[in-house]
Amino acid sequence: YDFYPLFGHKKYRGGSRDFLLWPFMGRSSTVQNTEWGEYSRRSRWFFPLYRHTVTKSTEDPLPETLTQFWPLYRYTQTPDGRREWNIIDPLPFIDPPGFDAFYSRIWRIYRRVDDPAAERKAWELLWGLAGGSRDPEVRKFSILGGLFGRERRIGPDGTPSDTRWRVLYIPF
Repeated sequence: YDFYPLFGHKKYRGGSRDFLLWPFMGRSSTVQNTEWGEYSRRSRWFFPLYRHTVTKSTEDPLPETLTQFWPLYRYTQTPDGRREWNIIDPLPFIDPPGFDAFYSRIWRIYRRVDDPAAERKAWELLWGLAGGSRDPEVRKFSILGGLFGRERRIGPDGTPSDTRWRVLYIPF
């Protein structure tokens, strides 16, 4: 039964949907059995301030997760284990493909990415004014896109083997 836009509730085979003051508050869940396994998705939202979505598949080891407290915070996790945290994320919708990659530095204050598949961690602060990355072979830190910075190579035994400094974009 639905009494648009005040209230609605619907149960159907494989899922359900509820809303209050549509489209501002709601939740939904879906479960599908396919030839590749089971797929499920749960969502809750209080538009535009809050969104939480978890998507699970029997093929993937981890669920895909999106949590957003708009415009302050966004957390995403992919099934391969990649996690990303963003402080200040003014888009109240899921980013169109490519839009986030090209324009997100304009408004984000802090971004952190942990990618266990690539064994890499990276962060960026204040529109790229400071940033760093860390993987098993190299640890980097830079200010103003390389105006000042340090790159440290790590040897096979885990100790620093080579350090390079950068001052006024000139490596030393």
